Amino acid sequence: MTDRTNDAGQADRADQAEHADQVDRTDRADRADHSGEARDRTTGQAERSGSARDRTADQAVQEPDATAEQALTPAQTVGPFYGFALPYAGGPVVVEGGDLRVHGTVFDGAGDPVPDALVEVLQADAEGRLGGGPHGGLFGRCSTAPEGRFAFTTVLPGEAGDGCAPHLAVIVHARGLLLHLHTRLYFPDHARNVSDPVLAKVPDERRHTLIAVPDEDGFRFDIRLQGEHETVFFDV
Repeated sequence: MTDRTNDAGQADRADQAEHADQVDRTDRADRADHSGEARDRTTGQAERSGSARDRTADQAVQEPDATAEQALTPAQTVGPFYGFALPYAGGPVVVEGGDLRVHGTVFDGAGDPVPDALVEVLQADAEGRLGGGPHGGLFGRCSTAPEGRFAFTTVLPGEAGDGCAPHLAVIVHARGLLLHLHTRLYFPDHARNVSDPVLAKVPDERRHTLIAVPDEDGFRFDIRLQGEHETVFFDV
């Protein structure tokens, strides 16, 4: 009886020792897992810190020097524009069968012809009326040719009774212009030119840019958007 009791006690102690060993191994494994997670967190924090430093370094490299001379922004054209509502039935024919031809070329600031400008004219009829005259159609619109040329068929406008000499109001649309330009075409040697209130405000040395030049085809009126001999444009 005593031998069996001793054997049972030894078996219990062996089970307890084995259980304690299993618990110890489990604890070590848990500590190892926690240690690995801590290392992962530390590594992740280090990587994020490194990324933050990289971004800061990149920003420092990309940040422009406020004291350095900056290059000018390249010139940009406006548009694109679409042809809706631009086509005009009369086109460049202001007066059907008119005996006066007005033509010219649109030049840019470098002296090159502008191939895609749009020129419009408004004028009084031969009797000086600004609307409803017998010829009708006191308006014309002409797109420039590849060589920058335009031409209108019309009649010599009469005196409108407003104190101004006979003239054509000219409107220019062109690439690079945020707003269209207004100018006037006057005819040379007209008696009213000397008393025209608009011409009187233009300096003598620039007045010639508003006077058409007679030639074998009628009257030539070149329009220079910029540069030497720039056409006089008005604030309207």
